[in-house]
Amino acid sequence: MDHTDIGKASRAADRALIVQLDTEIHELRERIHLLQKARELQQKRLDTYTYPVLTLPHEIVSKIFVYTLPPYPDCPPLTSSLSPTSLTHICRHWREMTLAMPYLWRAIPLGYFGDASHERQTRVLESWMDRAGGCPLSIEIKPSVVSTWLFGFNSEPILLRRERLEYLKLALANSHVSFLKGSMPLLRSLSLHLEYKNLPLPTGIVCEYPRLEAVSLTSFPGTVDWLPWPQLTSLTLRDMTADNSIPILQQTTNLVHLTLILTGGDAAEQDTETALDITLPSLEALAIGSEHSRGEVLTRLFSAFFVPGLDSLQVPERFFSAADLQRLPTELLRSFLRKSGCQPRKILLTGRMGQAEHWYREAFPEIEFSFHPSWKMDDEDVEIS
Repeated sequence: MDHTDIGKASRAADRALIVQLDTEIHELRERIHLLQKARELQQKRLDTYTYPVLTLPHEIVSKIFVYTLPPYPDCPPLTSSLSPTSLTHICRHWREMTLAMPYLWRAIPLGYFGDASHERQTRVLESWMDRAGGCPLSIEIKPSVVSTWLFGFNSEPILLRRERLEYLKLALANSHVSFLKGSMPLLRSLSLHLEYKNLPLPTGIVCEYPRLEAVSLTSFPGTVDWLPWPQLTSLTLRDMTADNSIPILQQTTNLVHLTLILTGGDAAEQDTETALDITLPSLEALAIGSEHSRGEVLTRLFSAFFVPGLDSLQVPERFFSAADLQRLPTELLRSFLRKSGCQPRKILLTGRMGQAEHWYREAFPEIEFSFHPSWKMDDEDVEIS
């Protein structure tokens, strides 16, 4: 075969291949056309479906969003399904709605970032505060991370918005208490956990809290002159001695709710001749307990209360039995009620009982008694309020 014949055969093969390729292209185009028709049909069917949640009015969806979060002022987690951030991941419409609802971002938990950098923490803090718009703020900082977190990064975003702080819960090193100075016109509740209860606090702090009504102090070394004690209606003192607590209680004359958990030694037990007087005429609910303190000391402190308006009482039964081993706890309780001038509606006795429960109910049929084997009281365990 000469070169001419070889050339003719090659061209014929190329033409045949083109015909084959054209045929395949035509078939593929027909297949694509059929697939497009099938897709259009499916889309039309899909468009006829109705998602009930998307038909709800904006106001209803907004309320649903609010109910996914803990009730304000409790702070939601920064992540997980309980975080408002999770609502921004559902769809574009919900993201736009969520970002336009300031009250979803007004309760901010700080310091829950693990090993995140201070820069990232600052960005998250500022973004939540910006999304909260002009809403009052509830800020909580975990005690285990506070000192290294709050004062290891730029705390300016909080300081610049101090006029919007309504609820503030944080732990501080004693030397950092000056963070609280200045005016917080909306502040209603302040919870402080000091890291070192035996170290003194800075002096010369000037604070203005005109609306402050609830204070919780843990490991506080004593009273301070920058908290408006007389205007408080709710007070919690934890991990404090009787000596440190008494000067505070003698100033909080308008309390309605008091939780008192004492610990450590007390100089008050050394001076048994000095009469204690803690008059709280407006007090309605009193929860008291102790750890690492002698029962007779706390019994003496407990007997110093004059609370004529008391409605609810929570107290370890040993407070009564430690005062006088010759008298029944029911008799000692009756003595306290008579001295304090009160007639509570309900009493919760905690710890190991020295007297049978039915004796209390028989001795005080007008009072609703309940009993709990442990005296320990976390915030969620205090039943009276």
